[in-house]
Amino acid sequence: LKGVQVGVFIWNEEAFRDYFEEFEITDPDQQSAFREGFRSTVEDAQQLISNLEGAEIEVVEIPPNQPKATLIELGPALEYGFQEALDRFQASLDSAAPVASLEEIVAFNNEDPANRAPYGQDFLEGSLNTEISAEQYTDLRDSNQALARQALDRLFVEYKVNVLVYGGQLYAPAGYPALTVPSGYAENGEPQGIVFIGPYLSEPDLLAVGFAYERATNERLAPDLEAKMESLVGLSS
Repeated sequence: LKGVQVGVFIWNEEAFRDYFEEFEITDPDQQSAFREGFRSTVEDAQQLISNLEGAEIEVVEIPPNQPKATLIELGPALEYGFQEALDRFQASLDSAAPVASLEEIVAFNNEDPANRAPYGQDFLEGSLNTEISAEQYTDLRDSNQALARQALDRLFVEYKVNVLVYGGQLYAPAGYPALTVPSGYAENGEPQGIVFIGPYLSEPDLLAVGFAYERATNERLAPDLEAKMESLVGLSS
């Protein structure tokens, strides 16, 4: 971890001040209401920073009101890319495969949607009905990649960080690596994760940071596999 710096987005005092100046918010009550609206977000970020520093990771605070890559169109690119890749994969299988294309998968699910697609299959159907061509997809993919890399690279360079704690999806179109590490559990028991991202070929830094964070926080609870197997056996009998 020597020399590795991790950027964390946080509404700190500097970020609030810059925001108020940019939008000319001078009324103390408005400023107070704005701060109150981000109280829980700030507290979560402060806890995250404390956990990282407890793992001996150097943290750089980054104002969250950063310019966004607003021209990126993820939906059409995902839909076309998913269909093309899945159909290509299915075509590589032999005749023993129960389905041969995305179209057949959608039709199969529609035969028994309550069991086969209980949460719907909007994404599958949207991908099946994509309206862009292969050429349009290539142009869109390349444009998305350039815009996403530009937005992320600016953060890496401007704040001199090697890794970002990131809640967005820009790393995907950028083609940059990401690592998710357990970070605790929600009140309903749902496991939560923290996502570290880095620039191209930054996997060594991501693994070092992720390992240090996970070792220091020890948030993951090992599942009770024996109890789970017993419950499955009970269901089958």
